[in-house]
Amino acid sequence: MNDIRDLQRQLGPNSPYARELEGIANNLQGLMRDPRLVGNPQAIDKLAEQIIDPFKGVELELSRALQLLLAKDNIRAAKEEDFPEDYAKYLEEYYKKLSNTGTKQ
Repeated sequence: MNDIRDLQRQLGPNSPYARELEGIANNLQGLMRDPRLVGNPQAIDKLAEQIIDPFKGVELELSRALQLLLAKDNIRAAKEEDFPEDYAKYLEEYYKKLSNTGTKQ
């Protein structure tokens, strides 16, 4: 239960994932308080339905969000790379030549 609360704090109060975790935590507390469920095979099904499956959903959504962030960082990093200094002078000459050919026409 503490792990769920820690994860909620890390995600922040406005995170939709934190709200989903709140529902999972409430279901878990309800199952822990019900003495009829201890040792009951039906409790396992209820546990899977109310806690494990929603956790898997949150995990999948967080994984997708992370992949999107990593992809954006990779694209940004590729765009922000500088050309090696040796190539900079060649590029400058190339662009000058391109701009001169456009004015001579």
